Amino acid sequence: MPGMDGIEVLRRLKQMDAATRIIMLSAVDREEVMQRALKLGASAYVCKPANLSQLEHLVDEAWASSS
Repeated sequence: MPGMDGIEVLRRLKQMDAATRIIMLSAVDREEVMQRALKLGASAYVCKPANLSQLEHLVDEAWASSS
């Protein structure tokens, strides 16, 4: 993403609506990036290549907790 990384997108989305559930999907597999995303409010942080059943489970959890 030109001019912005995923952490910045997360930060801006949470500023717009703190209640929004966000599952980060990233090619960056570094503990410090994952911890930062979770601290900023991501519901989960998944590294590519993602396991489809894991993603389905995380989406189901996010959906259930937002209702």
